[in-house]
Amino acid sequence: MDFASIGRVTYITQRCNQTLKQIQSNDPMIVYVINGEKQIECEGEYFKVKTGQLVLIPAGNLMNINNFYIDDKDYQAICYSWHAQLLDQFALSHLYQSSQILKKIKVETILPETFITRLIQIKTELLKHNQCNSNLVKHLFIELLIRLSAFGVYFPLNNNPKISQKIREIINQQPDKKWQAAEIAKQFAMSESTLRRHLALEGYNLSKIILDIRMNFGLMLLQTTQKTILQIAQEVGYESGSRFAFYFKQRFGFSPKRLR
Repeated sequence: MDFASIGRVTYITQRCNQTLKQIQSNDPMIVYVINGEKQIECEGEYFKVKTGQLVLIPAGNLMNINNFYIDDKDYQAICYSWHAQLLDQFALSHLYQSSQILKKIKVETILPETFITRLIQIKTELLKHNQCNSNLVKHLFIELLIRLSAFGVYFPLNNNPKISQKIREIINQQPDKKWQAAEIAKQFAMSESTLRRHLALEGYNLSKIILDIRMNFGLMLLQTTQKTILQIAQEVGYESGSRFAFYFKQRFGFSPKRLR
């Protein structure tokens, strides 16, 4: 569930052991594994997150992820991420040293029971009451940042985001919309050709960004809801389930049905 300008919370369930390739963390996030095991490969490093452990992931990482179910129990995890606006507000009111800023993926193997309890309570409160007052939602996400600071962990600010990252933030708000290059370019006060040139310098094009966001959002819905393939297809901008399934398999290498 996404809360505009604040963050996102998801409860992930996955039955099959399947590699998810080239997953990008657009926002900093934490994942607490309730059942099963998560394995992450990022820039040649490997991280293993077992049941009861927490992984902290800064924004901008491109990862290959495996979620494993163990002893015939579904892989289950809680994931929180924070949008840039809230991180900016948090940084203004909390002083910390550069040595405390999280620069790479980190696994916390020993967690206080109070932290785990509160992590689950906040998830339940946010998912159960999806119409929470925005001030309350903001307070809950900031509370988690404060609790992480007790471990000496602070997420870095992205003071100079690339244009592809800015576009991802815009499209993430409405992945089902039929986005046009002219509309995106207008938001950056530039021409379509200038927008394409900037993206090309970063190794992207607009169609690739839109497709990647739609597929990752579809993946999240497959892992966190019981919606049908057709319903998910429509939520990410496709009129038919088969068209969504085609692009999904092209992106991840397996059918969306495999996650059901």
